[in-house]
Amino acid sequence: GTTNTEYIKKVVLGSINHTSNNDGGYGDFTSFSTNLTANGNYTISITPGFKSSKYLEYFTVFIDYNHDGVFGKGDSVARGSANTALNLTFKVPDTSINGQTRLRVQMQYGSYSTGPCASLARGDVQDFTVNIGGGSGIALAKAPVGQILDHSDDRES
Repeated sequence: GTTNTEYIKKVVLGSINHTSNNDGGYGDFTSFSTNLTANGNYTISITPGFKSSKYLEYFTVFIDYNHDGVFGKGDSVARGSANTALNLTFKVPDTSINGQTRLRVQMQYGSYSTGPCASLARGDVQDFTVNIGGGSGIALAKAPVGQILDHSDDRES
């Protein structure tokens, strides 16, 4: 993103209570984390910051529930627009995979962005960490680099 006139000033979710100045369009705040529970309802508060006049901003929140490192279908959890603090609610799916994963907060002027990794002409993106517990999802097995996993014993008889 580019933040010549606006940026994400504050994000509050659980124990994440982060205020920042203009971060130039992207802020890696993954050192800030909070715990979420599958089937739990949550509210995230996002406050835009402005260099002068206030503008209508469009916010989208993503969580990588399946821990695949990609924000895909089903990872957009909330969206809304405002020029002041905005509270968005979402429910963590019971099929979420437990453990640490990425939370992305995206803000863009004029319209919702085209995707979680879009280039924003006037906007900002900030990443945080969430720790999911109580989920029923099963993590994908990962082999060491260069090694193939043998699942021949996994077949049902």
